[in-house]
Amino acid sequence: MARTRTTRPARAFLCCVAIAATAVACTTAPSPASPQLGRFGVAASGPNGETLKIAAPTLQSPIAGVQLRTTVVVLTFAAVIGTYIPFVPGYQIELRNPSGALIVSPTVATTTYTVVAPLARNTTYTWRVRATFQGAYGPWSASDSFKTTN
Repeated sequence: MARTRTTRPARAFLCCVAIAATAVACTTAPSPASPQLGRFGVAASGPNGETLKIAAPTLQSPIAGVQLRTTVVVLTFAAVIGTYIPFVPGYQIELRNPSGALIVSPTVATTTYTVVAPLARNTTYTWRVRATFQGAYGPWSASDSFKTTN
């Protein structure tokens, strides 16, 4: 069997590749889906406190201050999936009255929620949504509003 001769620059390159591969394989970096606890026991978080790497859901209905024609309020928003690995999140919804007081804040598994709390007639409410997964939270959607029926 013939012996292959490796040049000195090629050996140096292979050595660097081996060291880099070992460093990556032995890393203890947090999961890309959700940051883990840091050195001081505090979870890494985004600029607004989010701890889940996922996009904010988009509100679909009711939005833009529309006045509803029914007493049944169904909030609908677009689903999101994990940024680096696909996973199905739950969703936390916040519904607030005109003074900003929290009316309901359920966590749901689907992209619709029927409001069961009594709402005042002819009143503007605001709402927003964020994804949740295993105790971590994504960024809040932009808030939007609707007005209840007369």
